[in-house]
Formats: sequence, structure tokens, C-alpha cells
Amino acid sequence: MEIVAQRAIKAVAIVTSVLVAFGAFLAGSPASAAPACGSGTFCIYKKANYEGWPFQITRSPSGTCETLGNPFLSFINNSTIEGYFYSSTSCSGSARAVQSGGRGNIGFSARSFKHACVSCRTVAPAR
Repeated sequence: MEIVAQRAIKAVAIVTSVLVAFGAFLAGSPASAAPACGSGTFCIYKKANYEGWPFQITRSPSGTCETLGNPFLSFINNSTIEGYFYSSTSCSGSARAVQSGGRGNIGFSARSFKHACVSCRTVAPAR
């Protein structure tokens, strides 16, 4: 009887160790985290500081105004897309320019994005 009890205790210890290890693996699993904004991708986030699940802005002709549907607060631009975030759904109101390679908090709740070549704009030299 004593041998059976010892085997049962060892079996419970082994099962417990396996469950603890599996739980630690699941807790640290990258599948539980939001995906990174990959190369060639323009990601926008509903929360500041790139928190939450990223949405993507895709290439459109210059001058195209896209209503975003939800307000967005931050972005990571790993693409060559450029343009302006706007506070209203009609590409008007407060604006924030975005160039290729830019990232940051937008500074307001962006509700639309207008495709435009921001880096093409030149400023006349001061006289």
C-alpha cells in the first residue's frame, strides 16, 4: 500500500510540474501580444503609444481622403505612404503631417487621413 501511495504522489508532482510549465509557456506566448508593425506597413492604433491591435493604411492616389471609422491616437509608418491625419471625418480640422518612417502620438483623435506627398513640400528660404 505504501508503494502505491508513493507512486501516486510522484505522479501528481509530475503532472503539476507539467501544468505549471505549460501555463508559464502560455503566459509568455507572443500570440497573446499585438503584432508588430512590419516593414513596408503603415500602422495606426486606437490608443496612444502604439497600444492595442494595429490597423493599416494602404496606398491610395494623392489627394484621396479616407474616413478612418474610429478615432486613432498613434501611428508607426514603416512604409513610403505620406499624408495628413485630420480631426474630422472630411479631412479638415486639426492636422498632423506624416512622412515615411515617422511614428508617434497624433496629438488628437484622428478621424480621417489624406494621402499627400508631405516630403515634396518645400519651404521658401527666409530673406
